[in-house]
Amino acid sequence: MVRLVLLRLLESYFRRWFLYPLPIFLLVAVALLSSLRAKPTFVALGALYVQKESLLATLTSIQNTGFAWVTPAQATVDEFKELIQTDSFIRAIIKQTDLESSMGEGDEVVSSFIVDTRKSVWAQPLGNNLIQVGAVNEKGPLAEQMAKALVEAYIQWRISADQEESASAQVFFEELVQTYQDDLEVAREEQHAFLEEYPDPVRGDRSTAEQVQMNQLQAAVNEANTRLTNAIEKLESAKLALAQSESKARQSYRLLDVPRAPPKVESSKTKLVMNLVIMAVVGLILGGIGTAGAALLDSSYRFPVDVQNGLNLPVLAVVPDVAGKARSAKAGRKEQEVQK
Repeated sequence: MVRLVLLRLLESYFRRWFLYPLPIFLLVAVALLSSLRAKPTFVALGALYVQKESLLATLTSIQNTGFAWVTPAQATVDEFKELIQTDSFIRAIIKQTDLESSMGEGDEVVSSFIVDTRKSVWAQPLGNNLIQVGAVNEKGPLAEQMAKALVEAYIQWRISADQEESASAQVFFEELVQTYQDDLEVAREEQHAFLEEYPDPVRGDRSTAEQVQMNQLQAAVNEANTRLTNAIEKLESAKLALAQSESKARQSYRLLDVPRAPPKVESSKTKLVMNLVIMAVVGLILGGIGTAGAALLDSSYRFPVDVQNGLNLPVLAVVPDVAGKARSAKAGRKEQEVQK
């Protein structure tokens, strides 16, 4: 059976050998033409270092997801990728580039710039704590601006997120402090009212019932005062975190290699060769599919093994193909007649 399949495929291919390699040449030509017609681009790259200590506290520190460990760099890159999908983040990048001057030309222009910028910037991990940020554009200075703006927009987002969290905590504890102050005032007033109604006896000690009630009132005052003290300490911590949020973010993300405008156009021969190889492989696959399809659709008997497998009958004789010989003989006679 394997022999039959191979024979059918080879016969189908060589019957139209000039047709099946055609997709290879066409796709390779398309890849070469597209590479030659592609506009020259500049690529600006930078390196961002993520402080491990900060992310261990804020980004869940090499978190275990149950399947794999997530490094600080990978966690930060995941945030980059999610933010790049939002228009507000891309808008923050554009605001720091020369593209901002054209953002007042209409909604279509703005939408086009946002889409193009989203495709032009990226971030990828280079290690546990190192991230590569980059941008590509037809203009070198603009590529540099976009790469720098990508880092700055992310740091500003981190600062805003930390500040928003600290501000929310500050508002929460301010309200809590006010509530605990009111509770403390109520407890002290109840204690003061009790002392006015039951002052210390001139002689002897208080009765057992008065002493128990006095102890309960004093315990309520102490508890309210403790809650208030803890809330005030947490409020001060929230205010301090709000004041330190920017410096903390700046220390957590250090730009080791500042993106620079590349001195020359990005041209990669490796990329060109890879595109040609990919197109050649796709063309080969298409040619193989065409050959296999032609072999499957051909229901004629072309080999003795076809008859044996299809009809389950023995082959007694095979009529030779004399068409080629007849054409050759006819051509030879015509040539002789012309010579005469």
